[in-house]
Amino acid sequence: MNALGLMEFYGYVPAIDALDIALKAADVSLQSCSLNGGGLVSVFVTGGVGAVSAALSAVRGSMGSALLSSSLIPRPAAQLAWLLEESPRSPLSAPKPPHADKGPASASLPMIAESGAGGSPGALEEIEKELAREERAAREELEAMTLKELRAFVRQMNIPGMNAEKIRKLSKATLIDAIMREEER
Repeated sequence: MNALGLMEFYGYVPAIDALDIALKAADVSLQSCSLNGGGLVSVFVTGGVGAVSAALSAVRGSMGSALLSSSLIPRPAAQLAWLLEESPRSPLSAPKPPHADKGPASASLPMIAESGAGGSPGALEEIEKELAREERAAREELEAMTLKELRAFVRQMNIPGMNAEKIRKLSKATLIDAIMREEER
């Protein structure tokens, strides 16, 4: 890897749109894509320094405010590659539930460009299946929590319109739905 390009977006669709722009603009490959919670999506591309720079410039010029940040790292240290591969983000990366020994299922998406699938319908179906699995795993983890733990978790999240009195009156299923909706935002 000669260079690493990092991009962060608000929303999954803009991230995929930007990835398409980057892959078409220069000779870069998808390194990884991860959901970071709260609607944030990180996309990492690799290639030559000039190619990654051109890809990031094309994305910056096309994506406007959907692109929250971007960065180019020429000749990244070997430890960065390990960090990107070994630490996928959780779809519930907001405050962790008190009983969570480990986070819910990994939100790291398959490396479709590296595997040669590069945007084929089969690769997109695989991504959609992975997202559905992650959502199920997150919901199962929330359902395993007690009502008291869920209430504390919702209070930590500071969901708009959810004051302490309202949280106290809501059922477990309603609290879980509120958490899942907030994580999709």
